[in-house]
Amino acid sequence: MDRLSLLSLLVGSVLPLLVAAVSKGSWPEGVKALLLALFSAATGVGSALENPAGVSYRDLAANAALAFISGAAVAAGTWKPTGALAKLESVFVHDVVPIAEKGIAGLEDTGVAAPVKP
Repeated sequence: MDRLSLLSLLVGSVLPLLVAAVSKGSWPEGVKALLLALFSAATGVGSALENPAGVSYRDLAANAALAFISGAAVAAGTWKPTGALAKLESVFVHDVVPIAEKGIAGLEDTGVAAPVKP
């Protein structure tokens, strides 16, 4: 395994934390997987640009796939069981719930929304 592939593997293991930081807890898992795929593709492009031998589309695709697979595996095996993903999802981006759902009388028809408290 060359240096750039190893770097893609390491970056891929922290990409789920980045996805959790920029996503909401209520978003479907498919959207989060798509974000992980986009970040993995960016990792593949970055590693291909760092290659001193020049850009190889084969290496780009291989490093992007390596980042995605390692990210998905580390998310499912480490970050999700420890609660790190749920914690990050609740820190940066908050879901919005209508005030009527929070039980405040008289404000049901206003359309005002309040942030969800973790």
